[in-house]
Amino acid sequence: MREATNEGGPLAHASYALGATSGILAGKNGAGVAVSELNTLQRTSNINNLGLDYSSKINTANNVVKGLKLTGYAASGLSLYLSYNQLQSGEIDQYKFALDAFMTGYSHIPIIGQVGGLLYYSIDNFYPGGIYGFGKDYSNQQMNFFNSTGASMTTFMR
Repeated sequence: MREATNEGGPLAHASYALGATSGILAGKNGAGVAVSELNTLQRTSNINNLGLDYSSKINTANNVVKGLKLTGYAASGLSLYLSYNQLQSGEIDQYKFALDAFMTGYSHIPIIGQVGGLLYYSIDNFYPGGIYGFGKDYSNQQMNFFNSTGASMTTFMR
């Protein structure tokens, strides 16, 4: 009796499931890649022998991806609107507004932009003093290290 397989090998289904899960967790662009992988799996699988039918899961994943994309764009628009209101009220200066606007756009770049945006907004929202407080504390830490050791931190990073 012949064993049923597909073109991707016996572990392909597990790797596609992990790819879909990690893609959805990675964000809206990663989820689109995951749905594409599920579509590829659907086309290349021997459905009669393996009993695989991902049609309903693909449709559900497509709907989730569309919802994530719309939510992401709405959140970006809301973020810019709130930053603009802070600029108008004098809570932030024009440089902070420009940085917020840049990071909002940058965070739409897959993977690297999403990670950078997550780091920026995490520091800005949760670090005492925001991104400016973080920069000031980092500079003070560098200066204290230099004053106590006479060496720069960059010496140890090479």
